[in-house]
Amino acid sequence: MRQVCLLTGFYLDVNVAFERQTGLKNITGKRVLEAIPEIRTLTPELFATYGRVASTGRPETFEIDFKPLKRWLKVSVFSPENGFFVAVFEDISERKLADFELLRFAAIVEYSSDAIIGKTLEGIIFSWNAGAEQLYGYTAKEAVGKPISIIKLPAEQDETPAILERIRSGEHIRNLETKRKAKNGRIIDVLLTISPIKNKEGQVLGASTIAHDITGRKKAEVTLRESEKRYHDMLSSTMLSCSS
Repeated sequence: MRQVCLLTGFYLDVNVAFERQTGLKNITGKRVLEAIPEIRTLTPELFATYGRVASTGRPETFEIDFKPLKRWLKVSVFSPENGFFVAVFEDISERKLADFELLRFAAIVEYSSDAIIGKTLEGIIFSWNAGAEQLYGYTAKEAVGKPISIIKLPAEQDETPAILERIRSGEHIRNLETKRKAKNGRIIDVLLTISPIKNKEGQVLGASTIAHDITGRKKAEVTLRESEKRYHDMLSSTMLSCSS
């Protein structure tokens, strides 16, 4: 969308896109402050830029959270002649929202206590969070660029191609219990959630794996089974003694 104004703040011309995106109609000849009264208090830097460009003739481009319209805009301002300026606006709200979501997700990944690993469809690691460092013992510098096989036991190596093929088809894999090997050789029981990583066109580019350490739970289950077996054996022995 585009607007043409005098330095004094009168609209000389606006295009159809401006009217459609702002909802402002028939504003040619009106003052900017008349059309959008809150613009000076909510976005004073916009007015300052307009005046600077109209006075100096030097074009400027910037992004702004345009509160009167509750949108993020990319603004390109230039001056065709002294005392005039032309402002071209691009609505970048969707991109900004995506950027914010990406930052939020990155923070969640970075500070998650679970191991979160990104890998290509060829099984090469490209992201490795602090949780992965803590669980597996490899730093991100050591792990990124390496095959995911560095944390797999020989018995689990064959599962990788089948899992990646399922991911390639867009499938999500949940609650997969398996074993992994840490840098120091320690065997870890993990619960995996594996999801496809897609671009905006929906093409699968890789896989994201969230691994939760269930070693303690598995050991507790083994201890419980052994305790139950001992109790059952003791009970059976007692019953045999009584019967004899």
